[in-house]
Amino acid sequence: MKHLIFSLTIALLVAACTTWSTSSSIDASPTPYPKRERTTVLKGEQAEALLEQCSRPAPSKIEGTWLPSDAEIAEMESRLNEIRKLKVSYLPEIAKELKIEESHLQYAGIIVEGRKLIYINAFPIGYSDTLKNITDIDWRQHAVEVCDGGSAFWGVEYDPAKKEFFNLHVNGSA
Repeated sequence: MKHLIFSLTIALLVAACTTWSTSSSIDASPTPYPKRERTTVLKGEQAEALLEQCSRPAPSKIEGTWLPSDAEIAEMESRLNEIRKLKVSYLPEIAKELKIEESHLQYAGIIVEGRKLIYINAFPIGYSDTLKNITDIDWRQHAVEVCDGGSAFWGVEYDPAKKEFFNLHVNGSA
């Protein structure tokens, strides 16, 4: 299984260069995610590799993978702002500060306890250039795993049947 683990130094550099808004207002109304070139759906082995995060919890005990339809992806993307309403137990206010619009999003269709879910792995847009320069790997085809890096790197689960997000987690920081 081929996946990427990047050094703490690179992750911290990216996190240090990332700025976050401190606005307290949350717009959780459904809006389409306008930058499809900033998203990708990973399949098979790479979808499974996406769940091997080293500094945040990710879904475990998956029973398999599946390929979400374009309609399911579009519906999920129309609800991305709802992620900002979630709570992370160890950082309760962090969801409000997520830069969803400034992130690359990798999607993986997974099956957990018979339920079809979509796992989202997010990282800053600028990190993909760093990734390409260091490894010559395309984030659109390979799972990205970053150790540390703070809240610039996060993951969340989505249930297409219930049309809801849950289990938001951000990376730790050293």
